[in-house]
Order: sequence, then structure tokens, then C-alpha cells
Amino acid sequence: MKLYRLVFFVLCIAGGLQAQGLRVSAAHTKPNKPAAYKFEFRAENEIRSDAEIAIIFPREFQLSTVIMAASSKLKGGFTINVKQDTVFLKRTGLGNSLPANQDCDIIVADVISPSNMETEYGFDLLIDKKKLIPNVNKSKNRVMRINK
Repeated sequence: MKLYRLVFFVLCIAGGLQAQGLRVSAAHTKPNKPAAYKFEFRAENEIRSDAEIAIIFPREFQLSTVIMAASSKLKGGFTINVKQDTVFLKRTGLGNSLPANQDCDIIVADVISPSNMETEYGFDLLIDKKKLIPNVNKSKNRVMRINK
């Protein structure tokens, strides 16, 4: 049995909103099997309690089985909608806003991992429909095996 950890680094910038050092990881992944993917970043501006977040996955990932998303920093929950390669999250408004310059995380569950676990993949993250520059630091995106 192989255990993989996927790690990606992307610098994302949007007009008025910046998310720095996007890091994507997943543990206990197997090719073509469901896993939870964790997105970690620092938003330089406030993330409102009614913010909309879109996470765009590479086409090799299957999202039809995605059923939930969670965050240890964004309290109050999300509504979730999946369309093709994108997971759309809408904060319910029940939790507080996350102040500027705070670390944030989002976990998306039941993503089917790609069959090729040795390939580089890039992700895009959008907050409140502000277009982020995709894959700015793509050369550093990598898949890293942590246990053979």
C-alpha cells in the first residue's frame, strides 16, 4: 500500500484581495479513490461571513462525489455546489468574518484523486469572484510521495 501526500504552492493575487502562498495537500490518497484535499492560504483582506469561494481543480480530478467542505477558520458552514472542474462554496453568513492577514484553510471531501499521482497539478482559488492569477508559481507545484 502506498501513502501519498500532494503538495502544491501557488501565489494568488486579485484586485483588492490577495491570497498568499496557496498550499494544497491530501493524505491517504490512492489513484482513482476519494480523498480530502486541504487548501491553506493567507488572505490579506477580510473574508466576509457571506463570501463566495471557488476552487478550480485540474481536469484529472473527479468532483462528482464531492459532498462536503469545512474550515477550522471560517466558522458557520458552507453551501456547496459542484460544476465540472470547480467547487463553489458560499459561506452561510452564520459565522464571523475572518480578519485580514489571517491564515485560512478549506477542506474539500470526497475528491477522486487522479490516476497519475506523479504529475504536477495546479489549482486556482477565487474569493468573491475576484479573478486570481492562475498558477503563478507553477514551476514549484509538485506531487510528493511521503511513504512508499
